[in-house]
Amino acid sequence: MMIDKSATVDAVQDVAERREALDPQRSFIVQAPAGSGKTSLLTQRYLTLLAHVHHPEEIIAITFTRKAATEMRNRIIEALNKACEAPPATEHEHHTWALARAVLARDEHSGWNLLAHPARLRIHTIDALCNTLTRQMPVLSNFGAAPVTTTDMADLYHEAARETLALLETGERWSLAIERLLIHLDNDLALVEAMLANMLEKRDQWLRHVTTGTADRAQQRAVLEKALHHTIKNALVEVRQSLLGHLPVGIAHQLAELMRYAASNPLPEKNCSIRALQYCESLPGDDITDLPAWLGIATLFLTDKGTWRKQADKNIGFPAPDSEKDGNAAFRKDMKNRFKLLLDNLSHHNDGPCAALNDLRHLPSMQYSDDQWLIMEALLDLLPVAVAQLHMVFRDRGQVDFSEVAQRAAHALGS
Repeated sequence: MMIDKSATVDAVQDVAERREALDPQRSFIVQAPAGSGKTSLLTQRYLTLLAHVHHPEEIIAITFTRKAATEMRNRIIEALNKACEAPPATEHEHHTWALARAVLARDEHSGWNLLAHPARLRIHTIDALCNTLTRQMPVLSNFGAAPVTTTDMADLYHEAARETLALLETGERWSLAIERLLIHLDNDLALVEAMLANMLEKRDQWLRHVTTGTADRAQQRAVLEKALHHTIKNALVEVRQSLLGHLPVGIAHQLAELMRYAASNPLPEKNCSIRALQYCESLPGDDITDLPAWLGIATLFLTDKGTWRKQADKNIGFPAPDSEKDGNAAFRKDMKNRFKLLLDNLSHHNDGPCAALNDLRHLPSMQYSDDQWLIMEALLDLLPVAVAQLHMVFRDRGQVDFSEVAQRAAHALGS
């Protein structure tokens, strides 16, 4: 859905799709770039739904930012005010006017009085909605009296981490987990505390995986390794799409030949990953078994600092011709120049493919080694304890973060 900001909505070719997205009996996902009229479409859908409900509170619109929530609320109120005036001339504005007129008719029939009480329009940020739910259901959310929701919680995360590490001498089963982590991190207590505090801040990303209700470590290992596979798979899909989108027309099909050539020549040990390209007939796929080839491509194209290479030399499999009498001199020179042309072309594009390739170097392994799994077992034992300590810190301070509010709201709704 691409729209020139200077064009009117009536001039675009997706009017039928926009009208279809207003069907109150169906759900839709709308994907479009900035400036394409998504907020306008959402406003029309909100107005459409308002004309079909018994109470305006039955509709909940959720945004990410307060600015977006305010803008959407203002647009709806503006549409309702304009509906009291003469109809506008343009087709799009007239359609919004007609939808708003239907809402005003519903408003008068049901006695909502929305223009006098716009607070009845439930347009919230995600955080505000969660706060509302926990206040309305204090028992089910396990909050009781509503605590203060705060964004700067670093001190509380560190306090919970310190309280967790203080359990080292208690003799409980998590004492061994603390000891194992300390040994793994060279007995750097401050580093372990910082690591736990950082993980507590991001617990919404891992807590459901840790508290699975199973004590079967083999099963947990399989689940977590499957997550590693998904991470690798997603990264490979992204890098393949990004690179294909930026390879120049007419050169993409030559890439496999250049890769095989580079892999066939002597390479220094630090660039040995390029050897994985010696049998490539095309750009690697996005299966996790393609990772070694993609790491070879990353070495081929990127410097150690993660930037595009500027030279094609023997260190990446493009040696200079030995002499003019060398029978392969012309071939070597041609391959070198072709790869240099490809590097030059890619270096003038945005950093998307470069960043995606460099990210591959930081991907986790496909599975845990036995030593790594010992550390993971220690974390699986310790992290639930750290979360429990954080809950006690929340209780003592009368403060919570947004992750806690969201979790408690989900619990209340699930109950």
